[in-house]
This record gives sequence, C-alpha cells and structure tokens, in this order.
Amino acid sequence: MKILERLTVGGIMLLTDHVDIPTELIRAQEEERLVVFAGAGVSMASPSNIPGFVDLAKAVAKSYGQKYYVKQQRVQPPDVFLGSLNSKNGGQGVHEIVKQIMSRETSRPSQLHNLIPLLFKSARDLKIVTTNYDAHFLTVLKNYGERFDGFDIFRAPALPRGDDFRGIVYLHGNVEQDSRWLVVTNRDFGRAYLTEGWARDFLRDLYLSDYTILFIGYSHRDTIVDYLARGLDIRQSNRYALVSASDAERWKEINVIPVSYPLTPEKKKVHYELQKALENWTSLVSSDFETHIDRIESIAGKKPGIDHKDDSYLTYCLNREDLTVIFCRFAEDFAWVEWLDSKAMLDNLFREEESLTEIEKSLTRWFVKTAFVSSSQEHLTFLASRRSSLNPYLVSSIVEHMADSDLEIPDTCQAEWLNLILNNWHKGETPCLAMLKALKKVDVTTNPWIITKAIQSFFSLSQTGKPAKLSLFHRQYDLEPLVKPDCLKRFWSEIIEPNLDILHEDILSILTSQLMKAVTDMSVINGSVREYDSICSARKTIEESEPESNPQWLHIYIDLVRDTILHLIKTDNKDRNFYYEWWRRSRAPILWRILLYAVSEDPSCSDDDRVRIVLDNGWLINPVLKAETAKIISNSLRTTSTSVLMKVVETIERELDRLSRVPNLGDDQRSNPAIGEILLAIEKSGVDSPEIKKLVKPLKEKERS
Repeated sequence: MKILERLTVGGIMLLTDHVDIPTELIRAQEEERLVVFAGAGVSMASPSNIPGFVDLAKAVAKSYGQKYYVKQQRVQPPDVFLGSLNSKNGGQGVHEIVKQIMSRETSRPSQLHNLIPLLFKSARDLKIVTTNYDAHFLTVLKNYGERFDGFDIFRAPALPRGDDFRGIVYLHGNVEQDSRWLVVTNRDFGRAYLTEGWARDFLRDLYLSDYTILFIGYSHRDTIVDYLARGLDIRQSNRYALVSASDAERWKEINVIPVSYPLTPEKKKVHYELQKALENWTSLVSSDFETHIDRIESIAGKKPGIDHKDDSYLTYCLNREDLTVIFCRFAEDFAWVEWLDSKAMLDNLFREEESLTEIEKSLTRWFVKTAFVSSSQEHLTFLASRRSSLNPYLVSSIVEHMADSDLEIPDTCQAEWLNLILNNWHKGETPCLAMLKALKKVDVTTNPWIITKAIQSFFSLSQTGKPAKLSLFHRQYDLEPLVKPDCLKRFWSEIIEPNLDILHEDILSILTSQLMKAVTDMSVINGSVREYDSICSARKTIEESEPESNPQWLHIYIDLVRDTILHLIKTDNKDRNFYYEWWRRSRAPILWRILLYAVSEDPSCSDDDRVRIVLDNGWLINPVLKAETAKIISNSLRTTSTSVLMKVVETIERELDRLSRVPNLGDDQRSNPAIGEILLAIEKSGVDSPEIKKLVKPLKEKERS
C-alpha cells in the first residue's frame, strides 16, 4: 500500500493550521506503543545550542588546528573525518573533546526537550531513543518529579531489547559515561552497527516490534540517518518522521512515513511549526479530564460543523478510549454517523473477520443505541446501503439491544432489523438466546415471514468440518444446524409451537427438506436392503423421544416433525395429506417412518388403509422400518379385510423363499430381522382367523429354520 493511501485510510488529525499527523500516532501514544527517536535537531535549538554532527566535526577540527568544510562531507563524512583525527593523535582525544563540547555549562534544555517527554504518561510507558550525546533529557525528566520517578537509563553499549524496553536509550552513549564509549568515529560506528552490532541488534528488534516509531529532529542530510536507515528496508507501516516539507521524499525512500511541517523564514524560529505542533499535542494529552468533557459536550451536543479545529479535536478524542465514551454520551444526531463514516472510523463494522478495538466497540454500542432511540430508519438504511457483511460484534450488539430494550419498535421496522441480523448471522458468535427474546416480540400474525426466515436459518444444516466417526455408512463430515440444540428447543417451545396454526407449513417443509439433505449426505445405497439409512439407525422409534441421544439435532428435528403432524391430525387439518404424499415419494427412510407413525395415529385412516400403505410401498419386510411397521400390524391387522391379511402372509412367504434360493449365503444372511418382528406383531394383533394362524405357523417355523 502506498504511503499516501495509508494516511488516508488511517485518518489524520490537524495539530496546527499547517501540521496534521496520522491518527495511528495518536493511538500509539494513547496505547503506550509510541517510541520517540530524538535527533540532533532537538538539541540544536536555543537555549541548548548543541552543534549538529557537521558542526561538531568543525569544532573538533579546530581543536586540532584543522578545518572541516560542509562540502567536504560528500567525500569525507563527519564520522570518517573524526576517525582520521583520532588516528593522528594516537587514538586519543576526539572522544574527550566531543564530551567537553556536549557538556558546556551554558547549554540548557530546549523547548523540544521539555515537550517530548510529555507525550508519555509516566516512567512506565516512557520510550525515548536518542542519538544525541547531551544529558538534557535526563535533566528534564528529573525536573518533572513524580511523573517519571524511577525511569530507566540505558547507555551504549549496554542496550536493552529493542522490542521490549522502557526509559531513555542513549544509542550512541552520553556525556555522563566514560568518553571512550561515545560513538563518534567511523570505527565506533563500525563496532556499533557491524562488528559488535549492539546498535544494529537494538534497531532490528525495534523496527520489527509492535511499537510505533516517531523520528523528531533528524534531517535526510544527517550522517546518522544513514546508519539508522540500516534495517529500515524491513517494510513496516509503523514508522513516521516529523520533518520539514523539503525532506519528505528522502524519508519515503527509506520506508518512513513523513509528517511534514513548513519552515518559517525567521532564522531563530525556522522550526516553529514543529514546536507548535508538539505543544498542541502535549496540551491535549495533559488536559484535565473535566476540560475534555466540557469541550466534547459543546461540540458533539449539536450537529457536526465545519470548524477544522473542532474536527481535529474530535479526531484526537476518538483515538482515546476514555474520551470516545464521552463522545458517545453526547452525540445523538445521525449526522455524527455520517461524520464518523467520512473519517473511515466505522469501516471495521463492515469487515466480518476484523477484531474490533475497544474504541470501535464503544462506537458500535453507541451506533446501536442511537439507532433505536431514533424514530427514523436512517441507521438501518445506512447498514443496508453498504452491501457488506457486518462485523460479529455489531450483529451481537443489535441482537442484545433488541432483546433487552423496553423501547417500542414498530412491527415493520423490528422485522427488518431481525432480517438484517439473520442475513449476517455468525455461527457460534451471535447470541442465540438473545435473538429468541427479540423474536418473541414479533407479532406472528402481522410478520410471519421473519419467523419463517428464522426457522430457515436456524434449522439449516451444514458440515461441521470435523471428521465423522469411521463407518461404512457415513460420508466424510458430520452435519449440524446453525444454532445449538438448546436454542432449537426453546425456539420451538416459546415461538413455533404456540403458533403452529400459522407456522405448520414452514416448519414441516423446512424440516422435511433438511432431513432429506441429511439422508443424502450421511447415507449410502446398500444392495442387500432397499436403502440403508444411518439416520434411521440413530432412532429406535418415532413415537418416543430420545433427548440424550446423539446427534441431538436429529432427534429434535424428528420430534418437531412428529409433533407438528400430530397437531394437524388433532385439528383435522387437511394439509397433512400433502406431507403424507411427499414423505411417501421421498427416498428418505426416516420420512417413511414418520409417515407410518402419523397414519397409525390418524383416525381418518382406516386399518385397511394403514396396512395397504405398508404393503403397496414394499415396506413390510424393510428392516429399517420394522418398528413402525410392526406397530401398524399389531394395532390394525385384527380388523383388516381377509384379502389384506392374505397379502401380508404372501409377502412374508415370498421373502423367505427368496432368501432360501439365494446361493452362497450363510445362515446369518438368510434371515431378515423385519420378518421376526412382523410375525410377532401378527400374534400380538390377536387376529382370530384359522386361515391366518394356519399360514403363520409354518412361516414361523421356516423363519426359525
């Protein structure tokens, strides 16, 4: 991503009329991730008046009776020149002279020395790295007293880990230590960055860390920047530099984002805009909390205006968790939603994979709260217009607010919000029980469609992604519904069951389709039986619920279909005949079993009708259906016609003869478990027919043999 694109996406904040900074720096400062790199420019300002590296080389050269020219640095950089002086004096002198120059009593901390520490709240988050040798930062930090009490000091070569430190780091040493440790000459820099590498290792860890780095007081012409640039080829977007506009391009080349300020014509105030920007930034950081509250209320309590200062101030506030909460307290007008959107502060609400920050969570809760306080549908329209998936936290916040709020929401508006939630449901994250509370507030007679949508969503089966238990009759994956079994049970008992007169078509149609899907996905054709169904094998009888058996969702689906069809039977609703025929024509044995159970309970079906359904569909000897088939035989056979009775016996006889003629079958393969059940059912039926008894007796003997 290009640098300018990053700035636009991240947002900017106006510190002065001429200086704006990326909000990432504001967030880093607030979250204690900011590291300030202080260069020579910080100490060159009055009253410090510390010379930069070129002027330092000039001063040292003068002590040796030599001269060093600005133009000379192109062929002989200052560190190389100082190294040549050291060798001419037996390796002694230069470091001590540098220490003396940097320790002049007339030098005092500059305003930048005083301002930079104020970007940190305490010694706990203080992170200043400087390549300067003077001790002015130490003076300032001690003057601030308790705020930075006990701060840590690190001097080269004894440096901390670059990715985990606090305090002030003198990367090239400072005047309070032995002068031999000052990194001054090219040989010193070679040791620091190459052979011994203590500075190199520190910078590498720092550049790869989660810290956000801000360079202050450096120029692209500085020799030291060439050393600092080593490792900056690591492409990170967490490095910034407060630099003059003329220096900006050079910093881009070394993968640092420039935050530019204009130079002023007056020589003594050439970097005035830099100082003013830091003054305004530290003023915001140090302002009393009550002052912030009053100012936020005065701005957010009305519609957004065009005042750039107010705009910039709120940008700052919305990068602080505590002040974001205050903004949310006072901002009520929908225009603030549009304002936040224009600043890209709501973008992550439309990214379903993104984890929200605490600030974004506060804005999310505020958005939801104001959405339901408003009598208009502007918030709903805003969400729908983005045509993007919603973040799980936003969806959950909407659900929970609708569940717990006592606000009266118009029926149509309420249904549209619920529809938005269902369209953006996040499995395992959206709170199902809260959704049920919200759905219970729906007038089913007015808006049955939203309950239908919920049934369709909640009961929809999908692959779990987990390997199924090893079995010939399972495919690669198990299935599960969108929500947990407990939620399905409550959805049924609290919403669907009380409204079955309205919802029976939806629940039967949807669950029938899902059971057919389950059969397709979890079963295989087996030539020895008409069709083996692992779904059926999990359920002993349709009549008796099995709440503790797995998979739970399967037993819930079967129970709900059973109870819904019983409701239609009880109310004599003719719609049940449609489902009878649908189930009969399906290739799902579990639906055949439900059909057999239903007709066994349906008083409109005669005993002949019940037994004929079993016979005409070839289900009498299907072992998968034996429980429900045996029930019909035992309950209905006694009053059926003789022709039906004879057909039952003939069917059993044909099956036994078929099995006896099949070659190469073992004894265990020559039996059909359904036949024994049916013969037992015939006995239980109490059929008082000599013909049937005469026929059944040899069949039982043949079946036993």
